[in-house]
Amino acid sequence: MALSDEIREERKKLKGKGPKAYWEYFWEYYKLPAFGIIFGIFFVVSMTKTILTSKDTGFGAIFINPAMTDYAMYDDSLAALAEDFAAFAGIDTKEYNINLDLSEYLTLGFPGGEQDYAVLMKITTQTAAHEVDVMVADAFYFWYYARNSMFLDLREVYTEEELAALPGELYYMDAAENRERLQAYEEDPSCMEDFPTTEEAAAFENPDTFVLPDPSGMREPVPYGIVVTDAPFIEKEGFYPGAVSIYGVVAGSERLEAAKSFLSYMYR
Repeated sequence: MALSDEIREERKKLKGKGPKAYWEYFWEYYKLPAFGIIFGIFFVVSMTKTILTSKDTGFGAIFINPAMTDYAMYDDSLAALAEDFAAFAGIDTKEYNINLDLSEYLTLGFPGGEQDYAVLMKITTQTAAHEVDVMVADAFYFWYYARNSMFLDLREVYTEEELAALPGELYYMDAAENRERLQAYEEDPSCMEDFPTTEEAAAFENPDTFVLPDPSGMREPVPYGIVVTDAPFIEKEGFYPGAVSIYGVVAGSERLEAAKSFLSYMYR
């Protein structure tokens, strides 16, 4: 018997049996479509509400490998920090979101675990969506990301006079060397160089053994970062104990003034 004929027969049986029988019939034959419709309505309402109430990003920052702090553990502490920076930078939080991510951790040395790849993917997605303006990282991961074109040339962010007046030392890399390495890898992925061990990476960023790259020996020196190890905000919160930390403006940032304000905020 066709389903339509079966339903017709069932309806004949329901005549005169009261609302309970009709409810049981509905539950038997229509519960799945009904749930689908309800879910669809809920989804549309939820998405509409999100779109109507969502705010544009006023500023976004990611810290790589900061020490565990209240900001990483408690949402209210992070919200208070966001509000404090917004007030400092003159950003209206009724109109804009302040997105501060202080809980991203990557294995020192070459990232290789599932958690590492999840963090790498998250960072890639957020930066591609122009949701991140600033990255602050331990020296190893700043070097890692600077080699992979993560940061703007700070001469595109600051004037020559502003660069000269910045409180931290500039971190240079050779852009010509970066291009050649990336081109060689694209032509032959097997030429990928060996990454340092965890111990070597730790020594690389240890304040006692860290060596600031010398631009005088570079073919195309580009200032990608600012060493912020001694910034009061970094020291007060104990973000990078035993490691040099570096600030950079993420390529694709659409909020350069806010990015500059954040550096000033760390040194206030």
